[in-house]
Amino acid sequence: MNPIPLIHRAAHLILIGIIISLVSCSFPTNRTLQRLDYPTPLGTTIEDRTLIVFLRGKSGSHRSFESSGFVDELHKQGLPVDVVAPNTHFGYYMGRSVVDRLKVDIIDPAKSSGYKRIWLVGVSLGSIGSLLYLDSHPDDIDGVCLIAPYLGNSRILDPVEAAGSLQQWQPRNPDAGKDWQQQIWQILKDLQAEGFQNPPVYLAYGTDDRYQRAHKLLSANMPEDQIFRVEGGHDFVTFAKAWKALLENGIFTPAPSPIPDAHRQALAGSRED
Repeated sequence: MNPIPLIHRAAHLILIGIIISLVSCSFPTNRTLQRLDYPTPLGTTIEDRTLIVFLRGKSGSHRSFESSGFVDELHKQGLPVDVVAPNTHFGYYMGRSVVDRLKVDIIDPAKSSGYKRIWLVGVSLGSIGSLLYLDSHPDDIDGVCLIAPYLGNSRILDPVEAAGSLQQWQPRNPDAGKDWQQQIWQILKDLQAEGFQNPPVYLAYGTDDRYQRAHKLLSANMPEDQIFRVEGGHDFVTFAKAWKALLENGIFTPAPSPIPDAHRQALAGSRED
């Protein structure tokens, strides 16, 4: 038997599988989210750990966070942090189900298992998912990182820029839910009203990113110490550098535990002696 046709047939089947996989990400869906979990190697209890939820962009996949070094860089920091990367592909945005699926499949189970601190880290399109979730369930989330966020085109950026500031900009249509770009900037406007502190929101992007116009508009309205700029464009090499810059800032470093009053008084007494 000639093995060449068999090889061609196998390659053909692989190609068909790839095409089906790519096309399936383009249709609206409400299926249970697939996920990848990366627990911390540290032997700590869940109650003492932070959960980071990575939200992918339109390109790449939820595996990109591991392959591009996001997970390894986090573990290098020696932090008590677990990671979950759900496959929130574009079909969940088309189906307007990304928030509900994150709530049911990721966030609620995490809270039930004992996590006290949950952060969302969105890359490109994933930043939209992070903002939408935060707007719908603010009490679930302790912080958000927007890495190279896609925040719309000139249809929304022009009026925001013309207004002079996010605070002065007013939505053209009060029913923002019908216009996702307006909805996202309304969320950002609400966050800006609280100084991007409740919860803390960080922005990181490459200085040559093709979406930098939106990044610059947003950063002009944010505290400078919550903005991180790195060299690079709109790709995972740059995303990884932006992620490293965020980690080196210590945003996930646990705060020191408060000293109990009795212990504090004992320390004060020992100093007087």
